[in-house]
Amino acid sequence: HSCARPATMSDRELTSMSVLDEGSLSDTLKKMLAEGQVYARSGQILVSLNPYRPLGLYEEGTLIDYRTSNTPASLPPHIYGVAAEAHARLIERGKSQTIIISGESGAGKTENAKYVMQYLASTVVPRPQTDGSASGRSSGVLAFFGL
Repeated sequence: HSCARPATMSDRELTSMSVLDEGSLSDTLKKMLAEGQVYARSGQILVSLNPYRPLGLYEEGTLIDYRTSNTPASLPPHIYGVAAEAHARLIERGKSQTIIISGESGAGKTENAKYVMQYLASTVVPRPQTDGSASGRSSGVLAFFGL
């Protein structure tokens, strides 16, 4: 499985827009949504749009892409990338991590929280390798919560 690269801006990084005002930002987000691209970055912040329809962005292959990447930040913006970075920092630093999901009612906060939990739950099984084997290294979701 391969993550498609965006065509509209550099790695869907909103700060790479040549003009960053309300109108151009709104136009860019509308175009992204029309293209089925619901995630973009603005620096370290993940911007998420609710498409109000299934897009197939949460397939097992996509989760594995983020689980097996040594640099999830180099992959296209995705909620799995946020979870992967937080999990990696937890393991590397041994300190609790926080993911803040905010937005208006109906913005998709609950769904994104579910995808974060899905990613974290996947860490209790051995990390899949690109050849389909398991590395045997397991870092549990319970450790993520300091348990």
